[in-house]
Amino acid sequence: MKSFSRVSFRPRSGPLGPAAAGALRLALCVFAAASCRPASPPPTDPVPSVFARVILVVDGETVVVEGGERVKLIGVDSPGIRRLADGEYRGEDEPWGRDSFRHLSRLLLHRKVGLQYGDPARDAEGRRLAFVVLDGELINARLLEEGYGRYDGGSAAGAFGATLARAVSSARERGRGVWEGTGRFTPPRYGRVGPPDGTFPDPQAACAARFP
Repeated sequence: MKSFSRVSFRPRSGPLGPAAAGALRLALCVFAAASCRPASPPPTDPVPSVFARVILVVDGETVVVEGGERVKLIGVDSPGIRRLADGEYRGEDEPWGRDSFRHLSRLLLHRKVGLQYGDPARDAEGRRLAFVVLDGELINARLLEEGYGRYDGGSAAGAFGATLARAVSSARERGRGVWEGTGRFTPPRYGRVGPPDGTFPDPQAACAARFP
């Protein structure tokens, strides 16, 4: 019976050929590019899923859009204004409350805006939570950056929480709006003791009359 001697195979230790060397360099470049590629940055602006016209501004953080949906701007905690409840005005105008209402009215009233709804969908008052975009600008962040409210946090802000937090930090550092002076609420520029006298449109009365 014929016997065979064991043959051992050893890798060649000599220099690589041109083709093999080129392939190795290409693989190393691809690996280096993949490992050094920065992570995708978080989104800076919401992408609206719904567009609707604002038909009423209720206060500095709430609007009513076509169809009667009450929309609360996510992350914005604006100073309060007098509330109409059971036919009576209750509470007091907080400092900068009327300023916030008037500013939001100038920005959004009768304008068609983009809405990206939040999660959770509604707050404790039943308002639909949303990011509001007008002409490519995130209005939620603009209100905070201009000092027309404070950031109320919450899970609804999602990926845009950092954007809103930076906006309110900017206002606070510059002493804008509600952060004027010592960083506390200042005396109101548009205070009112009693019910509206006709010189200023009352958002609560209008809202109650149109959307009971």
